[in-house]
Amino acid sequence: MQNKIISFERRYPNSIRYLGVKPYYEINQYYNILDIFTLASHGESFGICLIEAMACGIVPIALANYGIKEVIENGKDGFLSDTIDDFYAKIILLVQNAGLRKTLANQAKAKIDSRFTWTKIAKHTIDFYEYIIDMNQNS
Repeated sequence: MQNKIISFERRYPNSIRYLGVKPYYEINQYYNILDIFTLASHGESFGICLIEAMACGIVPIALANYGIKEVIENGKDGFLSDTIDDFYAKIILLVQNAGLRKTLANQAKAKIDSRFTWTKIAKHTIDFYEYIIDMNQNS
C-alpha cells in the first residue's frame, strides 16, 4: 500500500505528501498541516487518531471496521471504505473537491467538539467506574 500512496504523491505533488511513520510527540504538528487524514488499518479497535485528526478539522478516510464505524459517519463527517480501491477513490475525490473537503472537515470538528470533550469523557469514565463498583458490591 505504501507504494500506491507514493504513486499518488507523484501524480499529485502539490496535494499529497507521504510522511511515513512519525513519533507520537511530533503528531500534533502534522495534524495542523493536513487537509485529509487516512487510516488504512484492518485492525484498529476504535481510532483515537481519527478523533485527534477530526478535532483539528481534518477530514478522515478510513477502512470500515470495528470501532472506526463508531467515529465516522460515512459521507457526513468523513468517509468509510470497504475496499482499498474505494479508499483510494475517496482520497482522490477529496483532493479534487475543496468544497466537499471543507464541509466534511467542519462537520467532523463539530462532532468531536460536541461528543468528545474532556468533561464528557471524564464523566463517562466516572460513570463506568461507579457502575463496576456497584456491580461488585451487589454480587
